[in-house]
Amino acid sequence: MTEASIRAPPIGAPSDLGDSSDDLGDSVLHARPGKMFVGGLSPETSRDRLHDYFSRFGEVVDCVVMTDATTGRTRGFGFVTFRDGRCCTQVLRERPHMIDSREVDPKMAVPREEMQQQQQQQ
Repeated sequence: MTEASIRAPPIGAPSDLGDSSDDLGDSVLHARPGKMFVGGLSPETSRDRLHDYFSRFGEVVDCVVMTDATTGRTRGFGFVTFRDGRCCTQVLRERPHMIDSREVDPKMAVPREEMQQQQQQQ
């Protein structure tokens, strides 16, 4: 399944991940896949280290540290995908996050198409 094929249910539709709501907007978080953007990674942070750290919040089904295609060096960010989207809520609540002596900044990932639409509207 690609990001483009994943769509949130209509507002007010029941979610199979639960229907709780709090100041972090749980119901919105649950409507999306459990994918997070993680910024501020150290050059020393590996995929395995990122996976190990975020596994404490739930089952990680995918994890990647983005690298420059030419140099092979890290670009300072990555993505973590949880099987259960509710894990993202816990990650957002429990700050700060320190990996390899650096504070990282996890956020909900926004599909590329949505990001482009938002940029066009500005």
